[in-house]
Parts: sequence; structure tokens; C-alpha cells
Amino acid sequence: MENKELEAVTFNDIDYAILDEIDNFIYTVNVNNANDIKIFKTKIEEDNEILEELSEEEQSVALVKFYEKHKDLVSTNE
Repeated sequence: MENKELEAVTFNDIDYAILDEIDNFIYTVNVNNANDIKIFKTKIEEDNEILEELSEEEQSVALVKFYEKHKDLVSTNE
């Protein structure tokens, strides 16, 4: 297995490894708690990239985008 370094971001003093980026969504997992998975959106303010938590509607959109990109990895009951 290849040893690969992941990029990370910090939000509220918690480090999250970046698993994927689709459009302006960043899919992450807490480096100290694998059950803490978050999707953030990014925006630029004064030349700085800012992370924001998603609304419920934005979470739905982000999950659909993730599914569409990785549908070959997702098992369904079809």
C-alpha cells in the first residue's frame, strides 16, 4: 500500500484531513476521530480562503456531487 500524505485544514481548532474537493466543497475527516466527517464550502474573502459549515440544503447538494463523482464506489440496494 502506498504511503500518501493528505492535506489538512483546521476549523475551530480541529484538524481535518482533506479527502476530496468538488467545486467549492471540501470533504474532510477529523484526524483524531474518524467518525467526525465534515463537508465545508470555501469562499474567498480579502484574498484569504475561508471555510464555512454547510446548511442542510448545501449538505444535500454536496452529497449528490460526491455520489455522482464516486458512484462506482458506492453500493446501493438496486
